[in-house]
Amino acid sequence: MRTSTETLIAAMRILSQDIQSEDGVVSAATAEAAQRLEEQSAKIKRLRDGIAKQSLEIEQTCGKVLDYPWFKDDQKNFPGATEKDGVCVGDHVAETIAAELARKYTEAIEHIKRLEEAGDAMEPWCSNCQITLNWNKSKEAKP
Repeated sequence: MRTSTETLIAAMRILSQDIQSEDGVVSAATAEAAQRLEEQSAKIKRLRDGIAKQSLEIEQTCGKVLDYPWFKDDQKNFPGATEKDGVCVGDHVAETIAAELARKYTEAIEHIKRLEEAGDAMEPWCSNCQITLNWNKSKEAKP
């Protein structure tokens, strides 16, 4: 069984007070180790919390772009849900949702390329010059 960090810190503090040595170095070192362990534990918690928040933001942003269902739209299963609750990502995590978004983006770019090629191939048969000019302008105005 592994001791919790909080218990270990408390035990080290008690030891630092109970340890007897002529120069007090062991006691001071044990107290400092407890302090450093507590500081590192707090830093780890802040990092984990930050990563979790960032991951949730990525999941929600990508999920909305991918048109995932909103919690607010399923009041039967999520009574009282509002837009603030975001979209339901299911078992996905930020990495899998970002991969799905990248795949769909690549598919969309490839689809646009095929449409442009088809439009270009039809240009010689177009009898209306204005349509050809509009087609070329729309291709140049890619976002």
